[in-house]
Amino acid sequence: MGERCYRLCELAAILGGNVEGDGDTVIRGVAGIREAEPGDITFIANPRYEEFLPSTRASAVIGGGS
Repeated sequence: MGERCYRLCELAAILGGNVEGDGDTVIRGVAGIREAEPGDITFIANPRYEEFLPSTRASAVIGGGS
């Protein structure tokens, strides 16, 4: 069975979010901020993980709204 990929703009529409950057970026999976690879999306739910933003390899990050 093939894996489903989404463009970042599609995920943003599903989640009701906004894209800052290239909305055509293809997302193939979800991973933790430290484990993410290109093609993955990750998230920050706790400010203590913000320190890992500069080193994540994720193609996209979901951040909390303010």
